[in-house]
Amino acid sequence: MYLKLLVILLSLIGTSNSYGHSTDSTNLLIEQIADLINQHYVIQKNSSAIVDGIFMLRDSGKYDSLEGKLLAKSLTTDIKRISQDKHFRVHFSEERVSAFFESSSEGLQSKLEDDWKQVEIENDFGFSRTELMEGNIGYIKIDEFTNPTYSEDAFIQCLEKVKFADGLIIDLNHCIGGSGSMVWLIISYFQEKRPVTHLTTYSCPFENIDLNIMSRKRIKGSRLPTIPIYVLISNQTYSSGESFSYTLKHLNRATLVGDTTKGGAHSWKEFPLNDSMSIQIPTCQFTHPITGTDWENKGVIPDINASVEDSKTVAQIELIKLLQSKTEVSSTDYIEILKRLQAELKNEN
Repeated sequence: MYLKLLVILLSLIGTSNSYGHSTDSTNLLIEQIADLINQHYVIQKNSSAIVDGIFMLRDSGKYDSLEGKLLAKSLTTDIKRISQDKHFRVHFSEERVSAFFESSSEGLQSKLEDDWKQVEIENDFGFSRTELMEGNIGYIKIDEFTNPTYSEDAFIQCLEKVKFADGLIIDLNHCIGGSGSMVWLIISYFQEKRPVTHLTTYSCPFENIDLNIMSRKRIKGSRLPTIPIYVLISNQTYSSGESFSYTLKHLNRATLVGDTTKGGAHSWKEFPLNDSMSIQIPTCQFTHPITGTDWENKGVIPDINASVEDSKTVAQIELIKLLQSKTEVSSTDYIEILKRLQAELKNEN
């Protein structure tokens, strides 16, 4: 999503050739990066070590021959390695990126919002597949959590297709992250209206923000507060996808199937460096009310291990077993479905 949006921004802003390279300009750039990390990085105690590490690499001459994309890529790799924080990133474009940050034009902002919405429409608001499977199990695949202003209606349409399901599988195997607000909104659909549930605490130390995020009392669609949920995760599940699975797991609201996730828990802001470069810095963190921590650099651990290829079938089998255990009269349908799914899993392995 970021790359698509950047293309839109650049088409509106125009070009500049002020990204020429010199050792002095690289040193200045690294000084700017150091200042911004010291001023904004969420884990304040680690800022000095990150800055010192980048200065050591600069002094060694590592960046002297690099410019443009290669410099941005090298800085990104090094800052991520030193900090062990996956949300750091240095961006480069030959277009005037800084103009976007400086612009206060209402017309531009409105155009950007319209274009962003169009990108989300083209990507089905992140909901790439919804179906009702054997055993009356609903399945929703989410590849990205998008702006709830635009995408809540799309989510309601997904729920409509599975609203009479006896169980639900939410597939985040390839979820790249996205909007935290959409995460909290969707989780609210799987909670009772009252009492509200404390989902997480959102903290941004340099902005003096310390906010308890609660489940929503008001949503547009119907709630499914008791439906059994299995969430599929993998080593590609990232950021808001991890937030969704971590929160549901520790609320005892879902069973996770798959592999340990990437481990990126911090939210970030982007800061301009010059006309062609900007830096993405993690500025805020989440703390779960039950665990007292998050999944940063650890990942979200599944309850049941399974490969990406097998996780959907494994979750379907586990859900049918659960539903079968709650049925007083033995169901021939459940038995036959289980036999087929188990044979399918065996053949795949």
